[in-house]
Amino acid sequence: MFAVALPMNTPTIEVVQTRGESQTAQFSSAILKDIFKDMRRASTSLDAGYTSTIAELQELQSECATPDWDGYGANPINPASYSLAQDFLESLPLGMSAPSAAVEPDGQVSLEWYQSPNHIVSISFDPNNQIHYASIIGARKASGSEPFIGNIPRVILELAQKTTA
Repeated sequence: MFAVALPMNTPTIEVVQTRGESQTAQFSSAILKDIFKDMRRASTSLDAGYTSTIAELQELQSECATPDWDGYGANPINPASYSLAQDFLESLPLGMSAPSAAVEPDGQVSLEWYQSPNHIVSISFDPNNQIHYASIIGARKASGSEPFIGNIPRVILELAQKTTA
């Protein structure tokens, strides 16, 4: 499901994405994703953070493309992890606070919502379509892994929204 959260008490618009495997289902899913991307592009003034994170991710791609990019033996950025992070960002609800991007020494891309040491969510994308997450929201800690198949897992979306609220 794609969700569009607009500011100032504007209702959320939800677009359901099929998980069907037929050509028609896949075509419909691709069309819905394109519509969502167009909506995001049209609302760049609402989502300056999203644009900034995409630019940050693209800069990291070039800075971390070679082995030992950090001087401590880091692996180059993993292309599959980069692609998943980009797809994840494109799936964020409109108006939601955008995370900051980083590349880990193993080459995986990570995104982080940070408000304070007691309000933080960090996720990383492994090349096998898994999102690994860890969070601290007040006294509550959560961690785990969720598959990423084009839809942001609800648990990760809810944690990120609590961090930025």
